[in-house]
Amino acid sequence: MHLLFGKDGPQPSDVEQGELGNCYLMSVLAGLAVRPERVKRLFYLPKLQEAADRGVYCVFLCVSGVWTEILVDDCLPCYPNTSKLVFSRTKSGKAWPLLIEKAW
Repeated sequence: MHLLFGKDGPQPSDVEQGELGNCYLMSVLAGLAVRPERVKRLFYLPKLQEAADRGVYCVFLCVSGVWTEILVDDCLPCYPNTSKLVFSRTKSGKAWPLLIEKAW
């Protein structure tokens, strides 16, 4: 669970935009992180460690007014021959912004 939220939990400074140009989503995630408990509610936590060990996460997003479970894996696109992520990044190494962006 430390990889997902870190020891200090979700923070606005965790969010860094990548190449998609989705600043609207990144700004919403940073704003949401002001209330870390709200970010945590977007993930199915009871079996999080078991799922994370398998590289699968369940993210809840409101799609057209309906809360929807979205399963995402932890395979994230990187630039060829590097470990630099193509889309959103985090300086802190936390995974929550990356997984929410992938689910979106």
